Amino acid sequence: MKKIGLLIVLFISLTSCSNDSDDTKSPNSVYYGKWIEVPNPAANSIAGMEVYYEFNKNQTFVKTVPYSEGNKSLSGKYEIVKNDAGTSFVLTYLSTNELISNCTSGALTETFKINQMDYLVDQASSCGRYRVFKKAE
Repeated sequence: MKKIGLLIVLFISLTSCSNDSDDTKSPNSVYYGKWIEVPNPAANSIAGMEVYYEFNKNQTFVKTVPYSEGNKSLSGKYEIVKNDAGTSFVLTYLSTNELISNCTSGALTETFKINQMDYLVDQASSCGRYRVFKKAE
């Protein structure tokens, strides 16, 4: 009887312990990593010269814009907002920069929506900045 009791206690203690920091269980873990621009002929995108974002687990990001003289990078923090309208990324930069895709001059934020194909779509499209990003493989 003691052995059965010990087995039950051991089983319960092993199954009740879980690692809450396991990122594979987080619904946001699918968003971590590199997102690359989908080439858009209308925007004169050149293959291999696309803008990309790197989203980190600590809610920070880096935006990299390639130029012929070298890459330019910006960084900041991001928030994933989920509501009835869908999932959005709100990126907040540390300082103003001309590379921030926003319709408001001097704004520190960029906003993207996740569409049905799981692409990030730039919400500054109303002012002619239509960019789409997909998760890198």
